[in-house]
Amino acid sequence: MAKYNKERKKIIYSSYDEYVLIQKSRSFKSKPFEFKRAKLHFGPFNIVKKHINKNSSILDAGCRNGLFIGLAKHYGYNNVYGLDIVERNIKCCLDNGYNVKIGDCEKLSEIYNIKFDLIYCRHMLEHVRNPEKAIEEFYKCLNENGILFIVIPLQKKGIDVKLGHSFVFNIGSELINMTKQFKTVFYNSCRVGSAREFWYIGKK
Repeated sequence: MAKYNKERKKIIYSSYDEYVLIQKSRSFKSKPFEFKRAKLHFGPFNIVKKHINKNSSILDAGCRNGLFIGLAKHYGYNNVYGLDIVERNIKCCLDNGYNVKIGDCEKLSEIYNIKFDLIYCRHMLEHVRNPEKAIEEFYKCLNENGILFIVIPLQKKGIDVKLGHSFVFNIGSELINMTKQFKTVFYNSCRVGSAREFWYIGKK
């Protein structure tokens, strides 16, 4: 069974299958894209669009039900791809006509044989088993001067890992220390509703 490590900072899974099974708790039913349902992506999108153009190749890593993909397409960005580990989420995206693949972002370079100008990663990095490995894969799969945009939730120390999360970020510097191969362009801690978030942009 899955269990905490000694510091209670991350979950140790007994198998890959167990990890995938737990991630299924964040699956979604298929629905047509609605602009208002993408509101959690509005703020990040307004920042990241300054670093791309309409021809940029974009990957939503951990695309879930495809709301960011739909938002990008709404604004005329058509070279948009998605990746998610949950089969039901992939079906949701495919039902909306999105270009997505199922897979683990820790193996991104084995799944997509193209390079991206932007990898967008909102509330996904805390779900993976090894965030550092995922960031290494993001670096491999970006074009030169490509942009990595990450949004993570910040939890207070002493609070147990939430269901589906594999890693706890307490402060933003933990993420910055994982992204040293990137040139830091922007970072900010903010509150979204009742949640604390850390936003990070790095350039390859």
